[in-house]
Amino acid sequence: DTNSSLPCPDRSALCIVQKIKNEAYYLDPSVSAEDIAKKLQITKADLQNAIKELGYNGYYEFINLMRIQHFKHAASEHPHKTLTELYAHSGFNSKTSFYRIFQQTENKDPDIFLKSLNQESSQSTLQTQSEL
Repeated sequence: DTNSSLPCPDRSALCIVQKIKNEAYYLDPSVSAEDIAKKLQITKADLQNAIKELGYNGYYEFINLMRIQHFKHAASEHPHKTLTELYAHSGFNSKTSFYRIFQQTENKDPDIFLKSLNQESSQSTLQTQSEL
């Protein structure tokens, strides 16, 4: 069977999307649907169908949601990093697009999100110190 060497031999939506997440293709700011389809050895239509099958409106919505999730995780893991470092390492190539997409998906400004993270971490630091 020649399909067994393919990244997703069954071309299932779940496999395709999981592979994109695992390989973190979305961290490349210039990655296109064509690029990812080629890496997964599927057609661009297969890729777009898989993304839509899982409830996303399309390629860019899916990729940008992955980038926002990465940003939020990185922000909580690396509180010392600047906003610019965080969004640049999350696959965004401009502050404008990052802010627009963050506000659309999270319904808040990224600065407010970071401030709330910093407050949470300083409160947990205080709790830990008071427990000592």
